[in-house]
Amino acid sequence: MTFVGYGRAAEGTATTLTFRELDRRVRVLGEIIAGRVAPGEPVAVLCPQGLDYVIGFLGCLAAGAVAVPLYAPEPFRSDAGLVASLKDALPTLVLTTSAARAPVDGLGAAPSLAIDEIGGDTAWRPPERWDETAYLQYTSGSTSSPRGAVISHANLAWSSAQVREAYRIDGSSRVVSWLPLFHDMGLIAGLASPVVAGAHCLLMDPMAFVQHPLRWLHALSSHRATYTAIPNFALDMCVDRTTITQRAGLDLSRLTAVTNGSEPVRDRSLRRFSEAFASAGFRPEAHAPSFGLAEATVLVTAKPFGTEPAIIDCDRAELDAGRVRIVIADDPTARRMVGCGTPTLQDVRIVDPEALTDLGSGRVGEIWVRGPNVAGGYLGQADHPDFGAHLDGTDGWLRTGDAGFLHEGQLYIAGRYKDLIIVDGRNHHPSDLEATIESTLPGLRRGHVIAFSIEVEDTERLVVVAENDPRSQVGTYSDPSALLRAARRALAVGHGIELHDLRVITRGGLPKTTSGKLRRGTCRERYLAGGYQ
Repeated sequence: MTFVGYGRAAEGTATTLTFRELDRRVRVLGEIIAGRVAPGEPVAVLCPQGLDYVIGFLGCLAAGAVAVPLYAPEPFRSDAGLVASLKDALPTLVLTTSAARAPVDGLGAAPSLAIDEIGGDTAWRPPERWDETAYLQYTSGSTSSPRGAVISHANLAWSSAQVREAYRIDGSSRVVSWLPLFHDMGLIAGLASPVVAGAHCLLMDPMAFVQHPLRWLHALSSHRATYTAIPNFALDMCVDRTTITQRAGLDLSRLTAVTNGSEPVRDRSLRRFSEAFASAGFRPEAHAPSFGLAEATVLVTAKPFGTEPAIIDCDRAELDAGRVRIVIADDPTARRMVGCGTPTLQDVRIVDPEALTDLGSGRVGEIWVRGPNVAGGYLGQADHPDFGAHLDGTDGWLRTGDAGFLHEGQLYIAGRYKDLIIVDGRNHHPSDLEATIESTLPGLRRGHVIAFSIEVEDTERLVVVAENDPRSQVGTYSDPSALLRAARRALAVGHGIELHDLRVITRGGLPKTTSGKLRRGTCRERYLAGGYQ
């Protein structure tokens, strides 16, 4: 495991642990934790991104404690979600680093232990704990307060196997990841899967990527990476913030899979990245759209390895009505959809959320999942209705709350039921409306548009809040009324929906989860409270 930090040198400073060294440090820490914490008690990992985080998480598993992977307080990030998760988990011990200890102790969650201050060796070996709880994966909170999905050692092992199977990760693989290790995809793709496979993984801090996407691209090139995982917006950032000259010095030819688990995965982003980095040897078949969620440990579906992503165009009105009708690409009613692959070592069904019947292919419904990767439930919510659902005489199904459909064996994501916008009796998925605004109005930040509905005089009305892109030549609007007219025209023509209000705000103003997903519910609450003036 290698971590590249950028706090001391612009080109980055690399620190590496062999697996033998990692094993020793994990066992030393595990023995200490086991001596201070009873088996099954929660231990929070509040470390900055880096090798100490890896040691801390694995040390908890070895000790039989329930790991709670979170993050150390940072000046640029609100502590609200962190405090809420700690209040829910109630850890007995907190693992951190000497540099982060002061702000961590300031939270008052539990006594702390600095991982980087621990040395020595031990002959202690952890016992097997297959059926016990391994960790609590807190959901990103895109639609609700943080909830801890209870992940067993068996769930973790199975999920790692799914990722390795889907993306052909083995001992010869080279992995690069800047995804947060407290996030479900970051934990499995950047820690568990490489460790189990014996693959060399290079980790970076998420902020290192956000500040300079070229750092990640250089890491892919110099590390000869074969696998990585990112959210969709990262593709656009790489295109928008690199030059042709910078791209010419890269070698991305060894990449065989770039997992993209955003909601939604956008065809335009895939094409832009492929075209921009073709000169660096990037191949379109390396794009790997997927679907997953914390409650399923992470992965649910993945694009068939070595194939280009499946792209279809659907009649928008039919899709909003719950039916799938394929149209030609230039059809004015078309909504372009990206396939998120096929189920990986589990069962996936499309279900009528009210009748609770299997809809089969060609119909939009709620995505249900069943398999050894599905969590045991939420902490303290044993009877939560999302878990243990029944379907056609079988049980153990997870209700994801996501809307989608199956076409030719692939899963396509339509949106979330909780975010669905219903105006004049018609359903509209916010991601569809957001894509229209983003493509119509220049000067907006890609992937930073939120659509939601509010009630005005007993009628549901559409509101859009979008971030301005100061880097754009048209990023400052001199005529707001013209902007509003253009937005209303695009939504009326493309979707048959009237726009009630549009707010363009400064960069960084939209609420997002720790994994970068837009928080539509929080945005709506802020708008109703008088925000975004």
